[in-house]
Amino acid sequence: MKYKILAIVFSMVFGSSAQAQVGSWSGYYFGVSATSSNMTVEDLSFDMGAFEPGGFSSGGFTGMNHQISGLVLGAEAGFEGANISGRDGANMDPFRANSQLSFRGRVGVDAGKAMPYFSVGYVASRFEADHDGNGANIANFTASGISYGIGVDLQVNRSNTRFVRVEYQATDYSDGVFQFGGADDHDVLASSQRVSVGYGISF
Repeated sequence: MKYKILAIVFSMVFGSSAQAQVGSWSGYYFGVSATSSNMTVEDLSFDMGAFEPGGFSSGGFTGMNHQISGLVLGAEAGFEGANISGRDGANMDPFRANSQLSFRGRVGVDAGKAMPYFSVGYVASRFEADHDGNGANIANFTASGISYGIGVDLQVNRSNTRFVRVEYQATDYSDGVFQFGGADDHDVLASSQRVSVGYGISF
């Protein structure tokens, strides 16, 4: 349902872009965001099958855009604190994703008050797992991955200095290892899908 709503927003934006007046998207900006995430996590060492942690995160972003005619090129950095968790029923009781740092590039299209875009970038997320569920054997590592996203920024005031954002993003992480006590290593593979909303100020 969340992805269907985003698809509707995109069809409305692209459908009206031919009639839209040229906007002004160049400059620096910053903002805040709230995100709903669903992950797929698999313990490759013990083949217990994939499980699906989920939850929410919030944070901030900052970046800059450079507009060339109707094309908008941008770079952005963001940080979020997360409350995403799930259990595999065996060795991760629970698994948690605690934070995320991201750097990405964006390519957008000037559609007047709207700027639909796609993005690609680097993500580093902090993962943690409690082996036995009692807090006595906790391991963590930082997972890095590549993110891909689509979204739209919508200017909401007359001076074009305030905008709201809706975005879908998918991330594929490289393998990481939970090193529990007693040389009990667990090779973990993870991916995530996220839908976020944000509010930003440009200047």
